[in-house]
Amino acid sequence: MNLLNRIKELNFKQKAIGIGVFAFVLVSLSTILFKVTFSTNTLNVFYGYELKNVEIDNVIISSINIKEEDSLMKYEAEINAKDDINISYINIIFKDDQNNEIVKLLGYVGSTLKSGEKKHIEALTDADLSKVKTVEYEVIKS
Repeated sequence: MNLLNRIKELNFKQKAIGIGVFAFVLVSLSTILFKVTFSTNTLNVFYGYELKNVEIDNVIISSINIKEEDSLMKYEAEINAKDDINISYINIIFKDDQNNEIVKLLGYVGSTLKSGEKKHIEALTDADLSKVKTVEYEVIKS
């Protein structure tokens, strides 16, 4: 007896249970796959958006990483000055595919960076970043 005939012989309750079990397994595997993919974000790809190094106002923003931490999204990056520069903070602006702002984060620098000097910045948000299509930066000098 082939599989289709066996399925046809099942009553409604048995079919419903089978579909429920199949759906549960599918959702469980999808969740596990999502968590594994998200936690191994070493290629600087976030929800399909590639996190590239950026140069703006003689400042290089690199080693960009976004990860989930304690139910929040944590943005991290290294700031590298090409010339001596006084920076208060860097605005990190996440936008969707319609160029609408999802959230603007503030990466505090608050110091003078000498040429070649690096500084680590962090910013947290509870915003849903799954729709991010672009990330823009503004260097706010002191």
